[in-house]
Amino acid sequence: PIYNGKIAILINSQTISTGEGLPLVLKGLPNVKIIGLTPTNGSFGVVTNAIAINMPEGFTVRLPDGRSLNQHYEIQGDSDYSGNGGVVPDIQIPLNRNTFIAKYVDGIDLELEYAMNVMH
Repeated sequence: PIYNGKIAILINSQTISTGEGLPLVLKGLPNVKIIGLTPTNGSFGVVTNAIAINMPEGFTVRLPDGRSLNQHYEIQGDSDYSGNGGVVPDIQIPLNRNTFIAKYVDGIDLELEYAMNVMH
């Protein structure tokens, strides 16, 4: 089955790791709009055999052992040396006093509201 209708993908800085794969793959398709206040987190690593580091008090830190590369062998999704990375929204919701209050004080799902307006 093929779906050719409109698709809205909602992202923000809390969209991390595996959650970045779908917007990364679908970005640029004519029926897809990526909507968010911010780009994704930029932590899209590939785990085939995670690197495990044993820490004090029995904690273990597991890190990706690979990178997601595009056809030109460029890192995609992960942040670069300057911290830039992740999937950038096609429609970036402005972060200003009003949207900050709406999102973080009033608890309004701005990404969803923008998507509903765009998709109509």
